[in-house]
Amino acid sequence: MENCSFKISYILLGAATETYYWYYWLFFGAMVALMLASAVITFIYRARKPVITVELTPPELNALHFSAFWHGHARKRDICTVILQWASAGCVRIAKDGDRDIILTKLKELPAGRTAAEVTYFKTLFSQGKVYSSKEMKLKSNRRFYNRVEVAANGLLDEAKSPQTYAKGVMNARVATALIGAAAFIVCLTYFSVVAENFGAVIFGSILLGALLIPCWQMKFLYGERTRELIRKRDMGFGIFLLALALSFSVFGIIGLKMLFASYSWGNDYAGMIIIAGIWLIVAALILPRFIAKRNEKSQIFYGRMLGFKHFLMTAELPRIEMLVEENPEYYYDILPYCMIMGLSKKVDKKFKYLNTAVPGWADGFDCADFASSMFGLLKKNVKTRKKLKSEQR
Repeated sequence: MENCSFKISYILLGAATETYYWYYWLFFGAMVALMLASAVITFIYRARKPVITVELTPPELNALHFSAFWHGHARKRDICTVILQWASAGCVRIAKDGDRDIILTKLKELPAGRTAAEVTYFKTLFSQGKVYSSKEMKLKSNRRFYNRVEVAANGLLDEAKSPQTYAKGVMNARVATALIGAAAFIVCLTYFSVVAENFGAVIFGSILLGALLIPCWQMKFLYGERTRELIRKRDMGFGIFLLALALSFSVFGIIGLKMLFASYSWGNDYAGMIIIAGIWLIVAALILPRFIAKRNEKSQIFYGRMLGFKHFLMTAELPRIEMLVEENPEYYYDILPYCMIMGLSKKVDKKFKYLNTAVPGWADGFDCADFASSMFGLLKKNVKTRKKLKSEQR
């Protein structure tokens, strides 16, 4: 393999290394080209700054559709904001039950114009009567009811996919970026297999590649729709398989890494490639996809309006807010679900505490000083449903 007598010295990552093989630069160039390709894809599909307009109120949308336009996808924790919209419409009353639980009381049916998934979720919550108790739902005897609520909640999330928020090709770009990062590492391992004498170490190196890739399964957007569906429905067999695979790859990867340290000198040429490719693999699989978030035209317009409302709410002087409340006494409670989705619960509480805003008639047991944050905290814990019932965890 040593077909060149000359030695090329260079500095890489602060450590002096050397190579005797002219084809090293072919592999190194291919690895760099792949790294650049993933960086270019990220740049092309990066999130772009929208045109921010001045908005006194947020866009009037279904709460989960608002969540989808704001976050890029509807979050399960935001399901509870739909209930706030029901309460504002006079359909339910929300009451605290101690410090951890809530009681929802049905006052009337939902008005016309609600989505089918929202109606199903409403009917499921009150399928056992006009009162929903989160404390009762957690009992083991109510497991079937818990499962029905979970299915209805997932139906809301599925329905919230209808507004396409990302531009065409974004999901494929995320997958491509991760795969290209893996390809760069494979190029590194291929070169190592050419110059290595101990091919067992190469096999362990491949396992090490698998160990580095396994954490990517948690990034649901890196997988196909069927896999994401299995994860979302918490298929236990599928989850246990992934966990076992991760543990086995991690163990063998550590063993392989120790063998590489023991068998080869990390001052040689392949050392720099392994370090660079390994770091880039992690970056390409776990970091770059987060920046690939180009929105489509409709989503970009909505996002600009949302940012405009957020900017107004954070910068508006107290007299301006007082004027809005005088014009619409329900202003605070109308914007509350959207503020919760944008993570402004505590800031809204501070903004409105000077207005002596009373707790609405549809909320019992809540303090007006921290109404938004306490309401959101209780609802998201008790209505979106957890992965397991408390009785099952004991």
